[in-house]
Amino acid sequence: MDTKKILNITALALALIGVIFKANHFPGANICICLSGATMLVSLIMFGIKDNKEAGLADWLNYFLTGTLALYIVGIVFKFQHWPGAGLFVLTCYPLAFIFPLILIFQGGDFKVSKQFIISFFIYFILLISLFPNNPVQRFFGGNGENTMNQNGTEMNGDSLEHK
Repeated sequence: MDTKKILNITALALALIGVIFKANHFPGANICICLSGATMLVSLIMFGIKDNKEAGLADWLNYFLTGTLALYIVGIVFKFQHWPGAGLFVLTCYPLAFIFPLILIFQGGDFKVSKQFIISFFIYFILLISLFPNNPVQRFFGGNGENTMNQNGTEMNGDSLEHK
């Protein structure tokens, strides 16, 4: 197995484990999400730029797409971790999310992107949809966002605790 496949499989596995753990409030979710983001960035930088160039993508578009996806990945990790600066990434990524498809649509001729870029974007998309409340990932794995009871019989709803 080559390095590219190992990095992609590792990033996907860590992202899925992190999302499942985050949905169920298991310990280790934050570490998995951070490692997944780091692995995706390493894979994207090591192989994405080269593979897109080999696919025949113009240099400016290659760096724009790779930079945009890298910014998305860092932003989603910040959003998952609730770190300061996550809002700045969101404000930067939303306009790029509108520009991204427009450039691809109006890019004349044959447009080819490497498999590496598609895989990185797919893993990013899994993380993105798992941020939405009551998403399919949370519902499938049981973390549906409903109120739960802890061991003391106290209802847990977000950050507030109410005694019954």
